[in-house]
Amino acid sequence: MEYLHHTSFGIGVLGVLVIVFGVVAGVLRFVRTEFRAAAGANVAVDRHHLRHALGYYLLLGLEILIAADIIDTLMKPSVQDLIVLGAIVLIRTVISYSLNAELRSEQTSPNAAETSRRYVPVHEPTSGTFAPLDARRMGQRAVPVQFSP
Repeated sequence: MEYLHHTSFGIGVLGVLVIVFGVVAGVLRFVRTEFRAAAGANVAVDRHHLRHALGYYLLLGLEILIAADIIDTLMKPSVQDLIVLGAIVLIRTVISYSLNAELRSEQTSPNAAETSRRYVPVHEPTSGTFAPLDARRMGQRAVPVQFSP
């Protein structure tokens, strides 16, 4: 049974390391992105990717920690330990569910930077509006054209 304790501890440490790695990588990407923003670059897409990557590492670390808790409870299955495990799994599952829902909603709803790339100005004499790119216009390339009146 001692090997299960070491296995559970190792898996728990792995979960914590995944979360710490994700946070450190996220902080480095955040600092780099903010320096680019201060220089005048459009960083909306970079911020979106940063949130997605950080959420991924948090979810992965939480799932690994749940596995470690389950293995730890297998070693000493008292009623009190099962209640504590149930509470921990419930809390971590709610956190995982909310992070998954947020990441999924960000993937389905385009942000302003991605939307602005999909719309191009229509150069028609009667319309000065923006029109969405469709299949016909996706294949078009920008070519200088000289109009004669």
